[in-house]
Amino acid sequence: MTDRPMAARVRAGELTVGVFVSSASSAIAEAATSGGLDWLIVDLEHGVVDLASAYGIVRSLSPRLPVLVRVPPDSPHAAELALDSGAAGVVLPRIESAEEANAMLSRTSYAHGRGLARAVSAWGWGADAGDPLAADERILRIVQIETLAALAEADAIAALPLVDVLFLGATDLALDARRREQALDPDDAAARVAAAAAGAGKAAGALLGGPDQIASWHERGYALLACSADVRIVADYCARTAAEAARVKAS
Repeated sequence: MTDRPMAARVRAGELTVGVFVSSASSAIAEAATSGGLDWLIVDLEHGVVDLASAYGIVRSLSPRLPVLVRVPPDSPHAAELALDSGAAGVVLPRIESAEEANAMLSRTSYAHGRGLARAVSAWGWGADAGDPLAADERILRIVQIETLAALAEADAIAALPLVDVLFLGATDLALDARRREQALDPDDAAARVAAAAAGAGKAAGALLGGPDQIASWHERGYALLACSADVRIVADYCARTAAEAARVKAS
């Protein structure tokens, strides 16, 4: 861990690595802080996390580890609530266009439309009288590219001033291509997202299958890398344990 703000590290092009939290478990999220990860993403789009449990995870881990929140699609109010809880940033899924991204992002910035309430965790329940415009600089804003429409507008989305990271949503992107019966080369899509981010001086992010893929994805121009999710890590470990037990029993 470093004392530098998460947003500053990402904007400087540092490689940062974390995992998604989909379990709504503060205990599992807290256990994840012991291994030296750079951040966690609490997932309100999928899984069983709700706003109350997301708030609990953010507050229990701050300031030990930056916690980002992936908000539900089309829910700018959830983004504001996540930031009011003290989240280090937000992940915006299912974005279709630069216009849509800009509208969502404006609700994460005091300079562009976010409402100010100081009686919240992010402002020390009113004790913090700091400058809200300065606080804007500490927020990391990630936009997911996970539809063909978003991929086509990747350059325009990356160029938006409030965007810090383009995050490749490879699974949803492939599904969208299937729905529309269009061909999609996953390697080409990954390269297009990385190029769009780099062209705008922004970072590119992706969800990996595991830590063994960190080096190869970093070489492809990706610097914000999520290595699986808490529930997947538990499931994989249990599956490996059961497989080894079965092997021993059969021997």
